[in-house]
Amino acid sequence: MENFVFENSTKAYFGKHCVGQYLPELLSHYGKTVMVAYGGGSIKRTGIYDEIMAILTKAEKDVVEFSGIMANPTYAKVLEGAKLAKEQGVDLILAVGGGSVMDCCKAVSLAAVYDGDVWTDFWAKAGTIDVKPIPLGIVMTVSGTGSEMNGGAVITNEDVKVKTGRDYPALNAQFALLDPLYTYTVPKMQMVSGAFDSFTHMMETYFSAPDVDNVSD
Repeated sequence: MENFVFENSTKAYFGKHCVGQYLPELLSHYGKTVMVAYGGGSIKRTGIYDEIMAILTKAEKDVVEFSGIMANPTYAKVLEGAKLAKEQGVDLILAVGGGSVMDCCKAVSLAAVYDGDVWTDFWAKAGTIDVKPIPLGIVMTVSGTGSEMNGGAVITNEDVKVKTGRDYPALNAQFALLDPLYTYTVPKMQMVSGAFDSFTHMMETYFSAPDVDNVSD
């Protein structure tokens, strides 16, 4: 396995220890306040949280924590994160986790700067983003969804009992740090499930209806 850097709107940094190698310099391109978003707290048990916080402290960033992002993130959670980002004047959102954390943070990055109802205008139906979302960076801990490389976000609105996904290029992360060692920190079954998730996504694309523009075929 060789380390590499790949850019497709989102610039991907892949390799062992890439977080410590690249995150300090990346942080220098953004403002003072960074919102660190994560799920149930497993990153604290594995040491990932401490590593990232040490980098942020050394970079003299003010850190705002947004935790408790659940699997299948809800619209209520998006609004919670947006309110926090507005109140604290967040300059960069750093999503640390898997697809659910990434999806939630994409929606938060938009909701924090949009005056209307982002569910009504962007998830209940496709909309046009004409505001500049808060910049998003990703530190991936779970592979499988591919959310780190697109603007897609699947959000559940519990009030209307609807779960839907939209893909807006404007919501792509600015960068994604992909350390394969981080994927070892999740339970074995979750890591295997992520691998099969990736495999089945590729298979469904290949075996779906023919498309002359489908470069993956």
